[in-house]
Amino acid sequence: MKANAKRSKDAYDVETVFHTYNVGDAVWLLHESRKVGVMQKLKKAFNGPYLVVEKKSPVTYKILLNGKGGSQMAHHDKLKKYEGNKRPTWLIKAANHLVSQSNTHSQA
Repeated sequence: MKANAKRSKDAYDVETVFHTYNVGDAVWLLHESRKVGVMQKLKKAFNGPYLVVEKKSPVTYKILLNGKGGSQMAHHDKLKKYEGNKRPTWLIKAANHLVSQSNTHSQA
């Protein structure tokens, strides 16, 4: 039984890709809710961009949803790094605030 469990774990670990994000990274969040009568294939797959504000565990992140303080926990496999150049103003301000906060804490 243990040999089967180890073999299954090893097979899973080989195919699993762990994405890591840093505090201040902009990310997309997978949109999983479904509505009756709406074709999923025509909808946007990801919402955002949002801001990573805290790493709760190796695979779980707290993300800031908007400039008003709304946040949500998200698993790494539901996130995708934002690669665009056009970041919303609130996201730029929040990221700069996080960086300045971490700099003051690291100097103290």
